[in-house]
Amino acid sequence: MNLEQYDVIAAGTPTWWYTMAPAVRTFLHSQNWNGKTVIPFMTNGGWPGHVIRDMKAACAATACEMQVAFDSEGGSHLEIPEEEIYAWAQRVRALFAEKECVS
Repeated sequence: MNLEQYDVIAAGTPTWWYTMAPAVRTFLHSQNWNGKTVIPFMTNGGWPGHVIRDMKAACAATACEMQVAFDSEGGSHLEIPEEEIYAWAQRVRALFAEKECVS
């Protein structure tokens, strides 16, 4: 994947032993994020660990971070109100629109 043509990249992961999944960690650490904005988001089933902090440390600039929590008894019940997810999606959409206008 050639990220040179993108200014804003959304990267998401489930919590994997308190941090991001290994494939996401490899991806984030293998890219040049200079001049890019990464939108980090993650899911968890009761404990977010330090996923967002680790994702932010791997990237030059981040915005609009999001943690989506599910219940810890199987993970099928959404714990965060859907309205918060919708509001986050609108902030992300506005960021993409802003970057498109700046380019």
